[in-house]
Amino acid sequence: MAAATFVDDSGPTAKRVRLCSKTPPAFVPIFGELGCEDKAARQQVYLVTVARVLPGTRASSGYKDVAKLTRAELLNMVRDAFDNPVAGASGGRPRASTDSPIDFTIVARELHADGSAHFHVVVKLFTYMRFSAAKLTLASRHKVPTHWSCTHRHVFSA
Repeated sequence: MAAATFVDDSGPTAKRVRLCSKTPPAFVPIFGELGCEDKAARQQVYLVTVARVLPGTRASSGYKDVAKLTRAELLNMVRDAFDNPVAGASGGRPRASTDSPIDFTIVARELHADGSAHFHVVVKLFTYMRFSAAKLTLASRHKVPTHWSCTHRHVFSA
């Protein structure tokens, strides 16, 4: 895949930035604001991106073809990941409550020009908690790769 280059002219000294993929320049500031995943973050609202996986990577990793998932299937996987996380994933004590920590979820399927798709999921929890156990459960039990944005405090920002 060819790398894209663009000029960041937002400051007094413009500099060239080389990207690893074909990312529209308008998205680069958004990626900068999102930052990296903070596995220690305890939040009530998370934005989860379920990205499409390249066929070669999918074959070697065992991940599912995201384009073949439905919104309902993904919703069930996300709920299961929070309700029944993989044992020992969080490193803490087992959950004392049997109630679901999820208040509500929103699942959006985004189609690409080539017909493939990926998903965005907004998860609002009743209480503050870390996402690492849910992410590990989605990857190990459901074979779905995810990225979690830890910068959202409210549903409207996600």
